Amino acid sequence: MNALVVPATSRPDRPISVLEVGAGTGAVTRRLVRVLRAGDRLHAVEANPRFAQRLRSDPELARRGPELGLRVSECRVQDLPEARAAESGGPGGEGGSGPAAERYDVIVSGLPFTNFAPAEVQRVLDLYLRLLVPGGELTYFSYLGTSAARLLTSGPRRGAQHRAVVRLLRRFEQEYGLGSRTAWRNVPPARAHLLRAPGGRRNATPGGGDPTGGEASAAR
Repeated sequence: MNALVVPATSRPDRPISVLEVGAGTGAVTRRLVRVLRAGDRLHAVEANPRFAQRLRSDPELARRGPELGLRVSECRVQDLPEARAAESGGPGGEGGSGPAAERYDVIVSGLPFTNFAPAEVQRVLDLYLRLLVPGGELTYFSYLGTSAARLLTSGPRRGAQHRAVVRLLRRFEQEYGLGSRTAWRNVPPARAHLLRAPGGRRNATPGGGDPTGGEASAAR
């Protein structure tokens, strides 16, 4: 869990805006509200209505929410108004006929990418880059050793789709990645990836070394 929120702790000296996608039951959301400061903004997106309601009624989120301008959107990230503006008008919504898309300093993604078709994963990754400010940072997790398990449990077709998504993610990480951290105690073991959007450069991680220092938990 710590590795997923690193960009929110290694931060510029100003309020930041954070988008969490696939917030689930709020495990990472609660960690974010603990590390964010008054004046920062947090937007949690969760498509499952039951999970979204749990986020809205969570006492810790309710307590700190007003300080952080917390909002919970019950939808897919692709259906957010700012996402539609970004996709229709290019980065930041520039050149579009509608309002400019809101942009974020940090995106924390809890989406299980290998459950999706490659084209949908590509769309979401492209969207993340459009929604980030120049030099903004993105974190997401992946499970280890899932390709073989998917082939055994779902057959060759699903296994091929899974491997295609993994290859797509590896290319994305090669182009934008800053590093990763494996949480061996997670079940199954998970790896948190840290990436940076093109453009500006945010403050370096304090202390140097592994930019995703700390243990990640992919539990939702």
